[in-house]
Amino acid sequence: YEVQLTYDPNILTVLEITAGDFLTSSGRTALDLPLGDPIAGIVKYAKGSLGSAEGPSGEGVLFTIKWESEYNDTGDDIVSPIQIDTNSTQLTTTDGTIIPYKSEDQTITIPACYIYDIDCDCDVDIVDIMKVVGKYGQLPSEPDFCVVCDVDGDSDIDIVDIMKVVGQYGWKCPTAKSGKVRKEISPQPMLQSIPTVSVGETFEMSMKALGLENAAAFEYKLSFNKDAYQIVAVHFSDFIESTGRTATIAQSITDNEAGLLSYAVVTMNFTGLTPGVFGNGILTHIVWKRIADGSPDFTLEEHKLTDPVGNILETSVLDPFTIVQNKFTTGLETGDDNILAFMNGIADPNSGLVELEWSLPVDENTEFHVYRAETPDGTYEEITDEPVTADT
Repeated sequence: YEVQLTYDPNILTVLEITAGDFLTSSGRTALDLPLGDPIAGIVKYAKGSLGSAEGPSGEGVLFTIKWESEYNDTGDDIVSPIQIDTNSTQLTTTDGTIIPYKSEDQTITIPACYIYDIDCDCDVDIVDIMKVVGKYGQLPSEPDFCVVCDVDGDSDIDIVDIMKVVGQYGWKCPTAKSGKVRKEISPQPMLQSIPTVSVGETFEMSMKALGLENAAAFEYKLSFNKDAYQIVAVHFSDFIESTGRTATIAQSITDNEAGLLSYAVVTMNFTGLTPGVFGNGILTHIVWKRIADGSPDFTLEEHKLTDPVGNILETSVLDPFTIVQNKFTTGLETGDDNILAFMNGIADPNSGLVELEWSLPVDENTEFHVYRAETPDGTYEEITDEPVTADT
């Protein structure tokens, strides 16, 4: 046989052609035939056979082509045809008699998004992982079945789908996008104090999060002065698992030569709707070693937190080791003669101001007092000059 196919070389690339075993299945020996110089957009493949046995009959594979597609960033699926050139394709019997045939062209579809990039934003990160985690256990019979979350296409969303996305963590589009440029990082003041240590000594500076509401995954990239400081060890704290979810490290890369730490943790739950964590806590413990004199130049280059179903939590950076959620939470305690409203307000990192709004039923006997606490379980200091009453 000799077969000639045409394809679009701007979309597809031939990586490998492998002969099938059909031609030799009757006991004949395959014979390679000259193919000529390769031409972009054309696949030409030919085989002969030698021997006393008859040629095979029935169905079988003549050869297999392994293709690679260019990354599709058009926003739509691309359907690329692969056509058989019937003028240059023929099959013969052992004595050279031409065998009539019918041919059928094929197509290859390049989807608009990488299969593991669930939210189709040109990278695989904790959002993609948590979107699959949030649909764990779903079956196609459910009305909101997440088709793209069924990564392996076996009609359920299970641990295999989750781990396939985890295994692709960190992937980014191979084509540069003008909108994906590295933004300038504003100067980040050190609110946490760095321990005073001598050259050669170690110390811990942990990544903290404040004011979280239902956080179930986090990722960040932290840069530092590699000539003065090195990372000795990193591990996540039990805070992210404190509601009963199970944590898995999606990425842990310490590059002391480049001065960069990349770390990501996702949590999973397989026994009901266990929420993420709330409040303040340590995300990771980082042990550092001072190797020379010099400023640490700690900078939180990137960070992201999500809830259990992959929704991104809106956050800000207070300092390179402190991330805060840009919301406040309220809780009410009712006593015999008062109502206490606890509100966690996060400062605007640019102005340092905290703005809170709330509404409570009031009458002429109601007074509002505003307090500040240095720590969640510390002492409270009243910061209102005088009580705020209903008429003021």
